[in-house]
Amino acid sequence: MSAEQDAKLWLAKFEAALASSDIETAVGMFHAESYWRDLVSFTWNLKTAEGQAQIRAMLEATLEKTKPSHWVLEGEPTVTDGITEAWFTFETLVSRGKGLLRLWRSFWVRHRIKKLYLQHRSITA
Repeated sequence: MSAEQDAKLWLAKFEAALASSDIETAVGMFHAESYWRDLVSFTWNLKTAEGQAQIRAMLEATLEKTKPSHWVLEGEPTVTDGITEAWFTFETLVSRGKGLLRLWRSFWVRHRIKKLYLQHRSITA
């Protein structure tokens, strides 16, 4: 499978897990020593979730409020030393974001808000 196919498949599975609120499947896509660097998109803060337990806790606290969707590969992934790097875009209820995925059993994810929606959208708890 090519790096592009790997990245697209990972994003599609991850999006499906999040869309169905299947946090266990989403967390299971990350290696035990993984990192998720949230730059405001989910937590409205700069937060690094280290390992599956912290990634699970972050998703449990934010998933229903953010409703992330439209995870799309952007550009061509690269492979260096067996690690695939791929840029992607996504949306939440209130923003559009861009992120970087490093695939080595879902080793590292970082993302940030790219555009904040100016119109009011009701977010209920």
